[in-house]
Amino acid sequence: MTEPGAAFLARMEALGPDPSTVAQDDLLRLLRLAGDTVSAVYQSVDKSPRNRLEVEAEGFRGLLEEARAMLPRIEHVVPGRVPLTLEVQWRGGGESLVDVSGLVGAYRAYAPLRDDPALFGRVQVGEHGTDVVWAEGIDMAADTLWRLAQEQGGTAGG
Repeated sequence: MTEPGAAFLARMEALGPDPSTVAQDDLLRLLRLAGDTVSAVYQSVDKSPRNRLEVEAEGFRGLLEEARAMLPRIEHVVPGRVPLTLEVQWRGGGESLVDVSGLVGAYRAYAPLRDDPALFGRVQVGEHGTDVVWAEGIDMAADTLWRLAQEQGGTAGG
């Protein structure tokens, strides 16, 4: 037990079982001792190893930050000159011409992009560069585009 904690307990015992008989000065001394006890406890906690969950949570946050840094992020995107292609600039450098015609042709969710070249042309970078987005809630993940760029040999760094 901390020194202020032991003093607090000793003073409490000296005051007796009936708190209504405690004089104001004694009560103030008791409160100061309680404050010193709390301060001592916080200081000892700060100096000792933190509990396991806190340490694990901090480690997990660190891993998430590392993973986020490793995931591809899009800085800028425009439609390519060839239909159903995207010119992608990656955060950290590099550019890719990505042919998304296979995905657009294979999935029903992308049918509006197949049917409306003007809609495809309104592509934008999504929040935090994690995807590209179109109207009507259509999106395509940055890691999908990165993988396609690598498979197609169209990546230039990043």
